[in-house]
Amino acid sequence: MPVFDFSNTPGEKTEVICTYTTFLSSAKEKTPEEPILVLANKEKKHPHHATGLFTNQTRQTAFEFKENGETYVADILKVDARFVNLIKWLGENHIHVRLSGQNTEDGYAVYKIRETTFGGGTKLSAEDGFLQFMIERLLASSAAEEVEEDEAGIKAAEDRMQLFFRDFELRGYPDTVEAVLYDMRRDEAEYDRLHRKKELAAEPEKVARAEEMLADITAYLRKFYPTIHINENNISESFELLWREALEYNELKRKKDAFDKAKEAYEDADEVIGAFLQKIGQTPHPDRVKQLKDIHEQLIRYHAAYEELEKASSKLKEFEESNADVQAAAAEAAGTQMRSKEEIQAEKQKLETDISETERVIRAYEKQMEELRERAGSVEEAKERLEQLAEEKEELAHRYDVVDKTKQYLSQAKENLTARYRDPIMNGFNKYYEMLTGCLPREYKMDANISLTKEESGGRRQITALSSGWQDLVNICLRMALVDAMYKEEKPFLVMDDPFVNLDKEKMELAKGFLRAISKEYQVLYFTCHESRI
Repeated sequence: MPVFDFSNTPGEKTEVICTYTTFLSSAKEKTPEEPILVLANKEKKHPHHATGLFTNQTRQTAFEFKENGETYVADILKVDARFVNLIKWLGENHIHVRLSGQNTEDGYAVYKIRETTFGGGTKLSAEDGFLQFMIERLLASSAAEEVEEDEAGIKAAEDRMQLFFRDFELRGYPDTVEAVLYDMRRDEAEYDRLHRKKELAAEPEKVARAEEMLADITAYLRKFYPTIHINENNISESFELLWREALEYNELKRKKDAFDKAKEAYEDADEVIGAFLQKIGQTPHPDRVKQLKDIHEQLIRYHAAYEELEKASSKLKEFEESNADVQAAAAEAAGTQMRSKEEIQAEKQKLETDISETERVIRAYEKQMEELRERAGSVEEAKERLEQLAEEKEELAHRYDVVDKTKQYLSQAKENLTARYRDPIMNGFNKYYEMLTGCLPREYKMDANISLTKEESGGRRQITALSSGWQDLVNICLRMALVDAMYKEEKPFLVMDDPFVNLDKEKMELAKGFLRAISKEYQVLYFTCHESRI
């Protein structure tokens, strides 16, 4: 309901700009091509299904989106003329809705509006049915006819209102129309109330009758509400309260009567079920439902067995009809002299023995055949495995031949390499060792693998057993010897990265002389991190 402020102190009011235009449409079904309304989407594209609410058009003509915790507003650009008042009503009452639309060049074309629960969720509200009914009614109407009728009605109302303001010398038309009409409705109601009082005051009998009726009503209502205070202003409210409680009492009484009838029907049914159980020889159980379910299952099994019996009887009858000669032979046998029971028993026993023996022989043959099948399968598997092993053996033999020849070639190459390089390398090692230490390396020997060993304490040891300083010394001599043996014609440059870091002061002096000596034959790049080794 609109609320008007008639305060004499007017506040500052911002003029609202209507952002949309209306268009005429007679479409009975709304689509993106024939929408209900169009929203602006230049700054942001809107989702296919969007939730939110229309703003109150006294402040802004827009839709307020609420998506994933984010709130943003889009202006309304176009509205189907039939839906203008509905959009205003949704905004004034803060109805949460879900829009279905499509982004187009003109904007976000909305073709479906559904009411959702309070809070902006996606769940539809129980009042959505009323909203859809209103939309269906609007779609069934003709926009052109309504516009013509509305324009004619507005014109007639404006004419009447202008005459009214002129006749009663009222000012401010049309800005004060709502305030004037509100005051007039209020004054009319007050006039009616005072007029009724005046009529009662002018007729004492009616006043006395009214007081008497008020006393009777008070006495009647106090039967139900002993502490109630009744006056002429709350009689209607008191009767309305009594009416609501009477309705509630009738509803409770109806439920109690229904319960009593159901209880009575239950007791009657329980008595019938008990008599039925005793009749069929069953002791009534407290859990009648379970007991009846068990009986029902037994009855189902009985019907199934009865159907099987019927089928067996039918098959027996068909057999007898299709084997009439057997029946005749049986009848003829019945006419001959009957053998004694002992003879029949003896023949039966003999037949059973023959059958048992035959079955035993059959089982023995079957077992033997199964064993033969298994053996035949094992033989086939063995043949396949043998062929596979033969192929593997042939492959392994070829690989062994290749490995053996490779070994021979490698041994020959090693002997050639050793014969070619061992003596030159050892000679070079002796030269550089003497250059570094000042003595010949008589205790050092080189084996066929061009590995150095040193005779020490009655045995030969690998050079890895030497101290760090001696290992560096021996290794530098061995590397220089390898360079001499490999490069006899050309002299490569040598890069030495601080090779004498582990030598003591005495050996370092010899190492410096060693560097000066080899630099006469080779170009040497020598790196060190300490000036004592320069």
